[in-house]
Amino acid sequence: MATAMLPLELGGRRTARIAVAEREVEVREREVANRENILAAEVRAKFGEGLAQALKLSFTDELVEANQAELSISSGQESSKARRRHLSRTWPWLN
Repeated sequence: MATAMLPLELGGRRTARIAVAEREVEVREREVANRENILAAEVRAKFGEGLAQALKLSFTDELVEANQAELSISSGQESSKARRRHLSRTWPWLN
């Protein structure tokens, strides 16, 4: 003889269990959305830091180039025409 047992849900326990499980799913979904927002903010911040470093490097390169040009001008190694051409490229707003 085979017997089967089915749980007998009394007093709305099944409905309550389902409601609790649905709330747990909602909490997990909100946690995932929150983590996505945090990760996106971190990526934007790192991009900004990288961009700032690239601009800083570019500015440093320009300073090195200007210092080298000044050194060659002061040591008399560059003609006046070459100096003007270099200065107009380095600081175009002076023209």
